[in-house]
Amino acid sequence: MEVVKALIQSAASDRARGLGGLVLTADIKDFYLGTPMERPEYVRIPTKFIPAHVLDKYELHPLIHNGAVLFEVNKCMYGLPQAGLLSQRRLIAHLAAHDYIQDSTVSCLFRHAKRGTVFTLVVDDFAVKYKTKADADHFLDMLRLLYEITIDWRGSKYLGYTIEWDDVAHTVSLSMPNYIPKLLARFHPDEVLRGAVSPAVTHRPITAHNFSSPSTTTAPPWILRVSCACRKLSAQCCSIHEQSTTRCSRLSTTSRPIKRAQLRASWQEPRGCYSTLRHIQPIS
Repeated sequence: MEVVKALIQSAASDRARGLGGLVLTADIKDFYLGTPMERPEYVRIPTKFIPAHVLDKYELHPLIHNGAVLFEVNKCMYGLPQAGLLSQRRLIAHLAAHDYIQDSTVSCLFRHAKRGTVFTLVVDDFAVKYKTKADADHFLDMLRLLYEITIDWRGSKYLGYTIEWDDVAHTVSLSMPNYIPKLLARFHPDEVLRGAVSPAVTHRPITAHNFSSPSTTTAPPWILRVSCACRKLSAQCCSIHEQSTTRCSRLSTTSRPIKRAQLRASWQEPRGCYSTLRHIQPIS
């Protein structure tokens, strides 16, 4: 993510100085499908899982043996462990054939040898900084030779982030405006939490429930739901931060990261779970 942020910051700086700094984002559809495999794989599918109209359309009845059809797989498909690696190798080789060279030290960073186009690649998602429309068309036409792609010419979405460009103030911001509301809506506690600025004060007494004796106290349902959410979302929570123009608590990647163990709060550690929720609850 540091490389992506550096690329976006570079584009914002170029825009401020009148040097272009145009950005688009693109995504490859069905990236894991269609890549030729180094050797074939085989899959046996019982006929009870194959609809009758499929058997008729592809004339599979003569191929049925012991109630199943044996298929030979020559191209990558979902579920094959080698699909990701082979698809990546094919894409990088295709980029290199058109002079889009992978950086020797930063594997997700690519640049064109002559055009000055620079982009980051994360699986099948591109964030492309370019100078002219011709440079962008050259890049997109190259991708279309092998893939079907979707394009966002505004560069407003990338890797789940919303990117907002302000060419007047010469700023750019990355945010997940719907992430926290969705989390709170899904794991809505019975109690309305008051937001806390980072770092949260962890010594606030809890009065809604008596947690003085964990061994004899039944965990409130919302504590169980939230503790599960904290474990699943611990890695993502450390990278979430809202826009600096809003008054909300932030978990910024630029500040001291919260350890994963601190987010694994169980109902026997209600203060840890309560602290995590107060971090992500907007300040009223």
